[in-house]
Formats: sequence, C-alpha cells, structure tokens
Amino acid sequence: MIIFIAAVALVVLALVLILANLLSFTGSVLLGNVLMTIGLGMPVVYFTTFFASLRKEVLRHGLKRPQLVYTLELTHREQEIISQVRTLYQAQHRIPCTACRYCVDGCPAGIPIPDVFAAMNAHLQQEEGAAGQYAAFENNASACVGCGQCEAICPQQLHIRSLLQEVEKAFA
Repeated sequence: MIIFIAAVALVVLALVLILANLLSFTGSVLLGNVLMTIGLGMPVVYFTTFFASLRKEVLRHGLKRPQLVYTLELTHREQEIISQVRTLYQAQHRIPCTACRYCVDGCPAGIPIPDVFAAMNAHLQQEEGAAGQYAAFENNASACVGCGQCEAICPQQLHIRSLLQEVEKAFA
C-alpha cells in the first residue's frame, strides 16, 4: 500500500512540475502547495479539487491553456545536415536491425538473430573480434532452416533469411 501511495505521489508531483513550469510565476506557489500536500499525506480528493481550481485560475487570468504537445520545426540547414547524416549512415552497409528480438522467440533453430547481425555489422566495420563473437554462438546463421517466421514478425521488414545467408558467407 505504501508503494502505491508513493507511486501516486510521484506521478502527481511530475504533473505538478510540468504545470509549474508552464505557469511560470505562479509555479512556485503551486509546487509548494503540492509538496506540502504530499508531505501531510492528505487524501487524493484534495488533489482533484486543487487541479480543478487551477484550471479556473488559468482561465480567470487569461493565461494560455497549458499544452503538453510540442512541435519541432527545423531550419532548412538543419534538415540538410540530417539528410547528410542519414546518407552517411546508410552508406555504411550495415544490417538495420534494431535488436527488438521479436524474431528470436519464433526461431525453431534458436538463432540469436540480432546478435548474429551485430557480429556481422562489427565485421562490416572491420572491428577486431567480430569473427570470434560470431563463432561463440551455439546456433549461428548456418543453422537457419528457412522457415520465414522471423521475417513475418520483423517490424523492420528485413529479409532475414537472405541476410543470414550473407552472414554465413562472410564468416565461412
């Protein structure tokens, strides 16, 4: 029960900190009231009442309604830089596996596919130890039975079977 109360208090405190930041000059008063309320252990009902009155105060003072959604607008130059970085990254010929591991549970051969791809990426970057890393796997790319279960679940839509064949050739 104590853990639950502490969790609720932390969530409420986080919300209050956000609101205090948005309301600037009245934020310190707001933060003080909430910290005092948490410290005294008053019921959650007081929080509900407090936030309802806060909404009324925001409207009464004609303040902008607090919003937690922001958009990031990049300049043309910033967009160019991102495009250049993307091009450089894609030119590395890396396997774009995010290591989500969705493919691992369904693999009947028990291949740790993301780890195999990580070893291949290390090999492509000419890192020392990539071959040893690959050799340490109990089931590596050569164990693939070609069932395709991994490809069906891959959120990156990678052609895992053909990539595993490439990995097998690279480390043969």
